[in-house]
Amino acid sequence: MEKILIADDEEGIRMLLKDYFEILGYETETAANGKEAIEKALMGGGSDPS
Repeated sequence: MEKILIADDEEGIRMLLKDYFEILGYETETAANGKEAIEKALMGGGSDPS
């Protein structure tokens, strides 16, 4: 399954995109800022608490 990392500082936008891409069949990971996104990308994902 393809995985998408969604990074945005607005929680509503993150959740909207997360729901949209999951409906399309993608696994998603979210990050609230650039630093968090880079950390998650370098670690290869992990579980998403949101």
